[in-house]
Amino acid sequence: MSFGNKQVPFILAILALACDVLRCVANYLLGYSWADSAFILADLILRVLGALILLALAIALVISLFKRQRVRLVTAALVFVLALKCFEYILPDSKCLIIYGARNRAVGEYGLDSLRRFARDFDRLPDLERYSFALPDKDYGIEDLQNTSLPGTYSFVKSRKSGGPRFVSDSHGIVTVQFGGEPRWGFSISLNGRRIDPPRGYDFVQARASDDIYFELDR
Repeated sequence: MSFGNKQVPFILAILALACDVLRCVANYLLGYSWADSAFILADLILRVLGALILLALAIALVISLFKRQRVRLVTAALVFVLALKCFEYILPDSKCLIIYGARNRAVGEYGLDSLRRFARDFDRLPDLERYSFALPDKDYGIEDLQNTSLPGTYSFVKSRKSGGPRFVSDSHGIVTVQFGGEPRWGFSISLNGRRIDPPRGYDFVQARASDDIYFELDR
């Protein structure tokens, strides 16, 4: 592919647009899939490809100025790609798209009332003796949850190998379901139905499903 070809700037501009669209879709699907690491590599590859396209257009502009050929066409393509880069600051970032996808799956597939029932059912479980001496909260690992009736009622409480949560905890009337991997995310539910907010001092993005349920993702 030669920079002298008049179609090259147009093709590079379209590729830059496709990279941005695919990156947004990939991050949303990561959250919706509740997977630990799927699409993260795709996000990095698409970011690098977008940067290379910008570099290629800058080189093409220098060549066009030197040869005095198709300067307007290359300049228009470069301005278009730069405008896309600026537009990225307006759109939700990658972490926001991931947590939006995770929240939308939970709300669409399970429903808020089902999540609230899960929180109440978990609250009725007994404290585990091996944890009670060290922690003031009720804390169940995924292996502990498999020994309860919850996996049969709530499909998202499955084995860790099948994408289930790392642990579920109950502290001060708030049940938190924590998933592991990179990125780490989870959701919290108020047992009394009152509005809850994430604790201060933590760096994460938040997506609220209702006053009493919010989703969060580590930055």
